[in-house]
Amino acid sequence: MRQKALIIIQNLSKSGSPLTFLHVIDVLKESFDIEVAVARVNDPDIDLEYLDEYKANTKSIITFNIKSYTLFNRAFPLLAYRPLLKVANNSKYAFVMTNIFEVGALLIKNHIRPKVFFYSLDKLELNSKYSFVNKRKRRMFNYLAKADCFIALTSTCFYDWFDYSNNNNELLLDYPDIDLKLTSKRFHRGTINLGTIGYFCEKKNQLYSLQLLKNMIDMKLNVHLYLMGFYFDNDKVYYEKMINFINQNNLTSCVHFCDKNYDKIAYFDGIDVLLCPSLFEGLGLVILEAQFRKTPCVVSDVLPRESQLGLVTYCPLQNNSIWIKSIQDAISNEQSVVIKDLKTEFCDKLKFIIEKYS
Repeated sequence: MRQKALIIIQNLSKSGSPLTFLHVIDVLKESFDIEVAVARVNDPDIDLEYLDEYKANTKSIITFNIKSYTLFNRAFPLLAYRPLLKVANNSKYAFVMTNIFEVGALLIKNHIRPKVFFYSLDKLELNSKYSFVNKRKRRMFNYLAKADCFIALTSTCFYDWFDYSNNNNELLLDYPDIDLKLTSKRFHRGTINLGTIGYFCEKKNQLYSLQLLKNMIDMKLNVHLYLMGFYFDNDKVYYEKMINFINQNNLTSCVHFCDKNYDKIAYFDGIDVLLCPSLFEGLGLVILEAQFRKTPCVVSDVLPRESQLGLVTYCPLQNNSIWIKSIQDAISNEQSVVIKDLKTEFCDKLKFIIEKYS
């Protein structure tokens, strides 16, 4: 009889984490029957976007409506995530894998029977404005170091005081699902088309891209910004700030919102430079995708260097002149890109991790 494994994920939205776990499942399903628990399904149209792909590759999917972003649930995660712990506490599973740090920590703290693999897909830091929430987060991060295996997407996905002494940590870089562009990049002449991809929120920092757009227009440059994404309910205020900035600065004719399902190949081929001014990222998978299409990227210098394939320029936030110069250089200077077989590396490394720790 085949062994079973449980994946616990926040949602199945059109974003990086659900795509990474699809890659995980594609490897694991060769040896395990995969069951999935989805923690947050508040808006099925957004939170279950990848549902069909998950159904096609797993044995079963259980959904929950846990409002993880509320202050109460951040302060008392055990009450919020208890239904997930009940699902996970089952000896039929060889292991449980999750990227939700509260769930991973609670599984370890409460001695849940299966082995616990925590896959850190984002930067783990104490960033709440509430000190009691940060104290709770620090305790939970310390539990994560005791996971049977702590897997990090990049080196930035460990936390600052991570305990490496247990030797139970591994790096597992994800890969982009996009065709490699074989011909040279063709840039627009007389206009600059900029792009950003990601759900609209403070972390992704789209307001900074809008500010850059305004600065470049003030320089009499012909610039357009193409925003691909969506927003979750708890980020609606940020989206409204974006709209207000666009209207107040008369940018409506040069800001274009693209549907989150817009064809990415056409998108990358249609823009000249991808902007990624995020305050933090675990990887920034769109940066790899852009480089596979030979589209240069100008990104914040806090982002992990594992995404560098030759077409990325890292810039400090709040220094607009450096960003603008980097954008202009990116479309005028020839750059080389080194494409690696990231998919094979990912699959081989994941198989090694499962064999070693399960």
